[in-house]
Amino acid sequence: MIHFPDLKTIEAWLPQLDRAKIPLLLQYCEILFSQAMPAGFIGDCDPLTLLQRHLLDSLLPLTSPVNDLFSEGAYFCDLGSGAGLPGIPLAICRPAVQFTAIEASARRAAFLKETAARLGLNNFVVFDKEIELFKPRRLADGVIYRAFRKPLASLELALYALRPQGSALYFRAKPLDFNQPQAARRLQELGYQIAAFHTFATPAELGSRGIYHFVRSGKAASGYPRPWRKIARDELCEQFA
Repeated sequence: MIHFPDLKTIEAWLPQLDRAKIPLLLQYCEILFSQAMPAGFIGDCDPLTLLQRHLLDSLLPLTSPVNDLFSEGAYFCDLGSGAGLPGIPLAICRPAVQFTAIEASARRAAFLKETAARLGLNNFVVFDKEIELFKPRRLADGVIYRAFRKPLASLELALYALRPQGSALYFRAKPLDFNQPQAARRLQELGYQIAAFHTFATPAELGSRGIYHFVRSGKAASGYPRPWRKIARDELCEQFA
């Protein structure tokens, strides 16, 4: 068994966390360390760094005003879930919230399915195709993405999964200048408004951390969302980061 730091490391940052969830969170950390890291799904790191940079970072939404979005019965999509970050830690801590991980990589999707089964997560399912093929019966109340595409590309792709008035939570170290004319215009075309940029007090090793909260406040302009092949060729999406 891998030795992770004392539980006080978790409790100091997340004092409101249900202690009963900690063993399952640490089991997930062991899976990340022993399987996801050798597979290249996360970068090489020691147990403390993994705990801070991946697990606790994924739980930042539960320490801010956006915690209210994760209420009983809510439905979230984790875009480009990869090794299950942030979706799996959030699913562990919020068992009454439903999560769909959208992950097009077959290897990563298989890892996610196996991991969710091992952890007994009945509220976490995996969609193993490109997001533009996602046709849910219910659009999500919120989307989360921690290491997905660049900002404007991510927000456009989120339109495939997010309901009107739904929230997009984008993990970001520092705020961006959405007052730039082109970026502001694109945000309006996509039908979003910025609700807030929340910053967090984190361990020094992590540096600055924050989460953008966008709200899909209006209908996207005609032609949006576009297929990924067109988004990928869009200079604005590529340059605004």
